[in-house]
Amino acid sequence: MARPDLRPAQGLRILAALGAIAVAACRGGGPSEAAEELHVARDTVGAIEIVTIRGALPRLPLEPPTNLGQDDPALDGADPEDFAWVSSVSVTPAGELLVADLGRFQIEVFDAASGVHLRTLGTRGDGPGEFESIFSVAPFADDILAMDIDNGRTSRLDRSGGWIERWRAAGRLVASPVDFRLYPVGPNEVYQWAYALEDGFEVPVWRRYTDAGEDEIPRIFPEIERPFPDRVVCPVGRGMSWFPHPEAPVSLAHPLPGRRSVVATTDRPGFAILDDRGDTIRVVRRDVEDIRMTDERWQPTQASYDAWLEDKNVSVCEPRELPRPDVAPPLRSLLVDVAGRIWIERTLADGTLWEAFDVDGAPIGSADGFDHDRERTVPFFGRDYVAWVTRGAFDIPGVHVSAWGG
Repeated sequence: MARPDLRPAQGLRILAALGAIAVAACRGGGPSEAAEELHVARDTVGAIEIVTIRGALPRLPLEPPTNLGQDDPALDGADPEDFAWVSSVSVTPAGELLVADLGRFQIEVFDAASGVHLRTLGTRGDGPGEFESIFSVAPFADDILAMDIDNGRTSRLDRSGGWIERWRAAGRLVASPVDFRLYPVGPNEVYQWAYALEDGFEVPVWRRYTDAGEDEIPRIFPEIERPFPDRVVCPVGRGMSWFPHPEAPVSLAHPLPGRRSVVATTDRPGFAILDDRGDTIRVVRRDVEDIRMTDERWQPTQASYDAWLEDKNVSVCEPRELPRPDVAPPLRSLLVDVAGRIWIERTLADGTLWEAFDVDGAPIGSADGFDHDRERTVPFFGRDYVAWVTRGAFDIPGVHVSAWGG
């Protein structure tokens, strides 16, 4: 039996810490963000440090990306770039782009700078170096990690695909690679989404692997104050079906180096840093203006919902209509890169912006947002490269890798 993914007392403390500065930090009007000088203010509430950041962070330019993937659905799948179902991408310290193709049971390796295909790792099966369901790939020192949920393991391979060892992983779960994956936070430190037994219950944890061995920390998500339902539920035949509300607030969490973690809720433009017991030690709040939910911004969401209703052929749902919020969620994504930097993807009037903070929450810089497949993959941020996945016509995946500019 599994306990819920949130321990209530800790989740409420995180929510209170995030909310304590929400009113003070929100503004309306004033100069544009791009023109405003960066300002950082620090305060303390109890034992929690509050950091409020206003203004624009220095820009971190990305070079034009190298784009991989075919756009012809009639291809026979023989080309390494003819990806079937890309679940994860990452870049090794040697500058090699790893593409986990869940649909073809293998890892394709490319040169990140040129896009030239170097080799293919693995084949279908349950033996050493074989895969059934690659949900995640990540670098670990000079080696490669591949999480395979159907085989219930994470394989450690050398660069040529040679078998080194395996780590246990929960198997055959109905889950998404967005959450159930590897979380590299350093060159020799990676976490894994996992459960541990505690008093006969399965408790959610981040399982950490380093050169010194493995240990665990609590996996905690802050509670959400929901202003409207996060899904529309409709009867379909003798069962039920639902449409997840893409603009509803959700909780986000990611482990940090040194047995800490970072959490956020998408209805607040900031994050909280937790210690190894799950207690809040610092809250970082971005002082930014609300982005109104205009007709133009809402139209794609409404169109997607209308298409879903037509496909399901339903007319009686709860709620009856998809609720339209007054403002867009200020936060879209929360990541930690292999250098231990915290990245948040903020909503802008004309797209998104990635902002970077160090492991203690101090601002570093920002980079232009990019379109990426939010539902099934997460971008990879590295020291030298950023890699991400898109979905094109006929749901065909594309892989993109870009180097940091000078």
